[in-house]
Amino acid sequence: SSRFRDCIEELDPGRHQFFPISVEDRHGALKPGPYFLFNVVGYIDSIIEAQSSLKALGREVSEAWIYQREVGPWQCAMDASIIGERACWTELHYGRRRFVSDRLAALFRQRKLTGFDLDDHCDEVSI
Repeated sequence: SSRFRDCIEELDPGRHQFFPISVEDRHGALKPGPYFLFNVVGYIDSIIEAQSSLKALGREVSEAWIYQREVGPWQCAMDASIIGERACWTELHYGRRRFVSDRLAALFRQRKLTGFDLDDHCDEVSI
């Protein structure tokens, strides 16, 4: 939605891509928009492995190594100095999954945006 885009642009202006799309309800009627397809631009490697419930697979044999989630409770720490001022990003070694900063999650909650899951929190750690 434009409200979602506005939050991203407020904290991370000009970095990501928003492609306008039309949205129809199940009866084929156009929903009033605007709506966008959101593309997170930029890969970073901010995961602090020693403080996370993730293990590296293939690091010794491939540049395309990945993290795999270990069994048990979720725990993830990320290096705040690598995240910097980003509002959202994609983690290079964790299945190219998208992440949002604490600042962006707080803004989504403050503006009562819904339709996505913010339950798996990662600590933004200064090391």
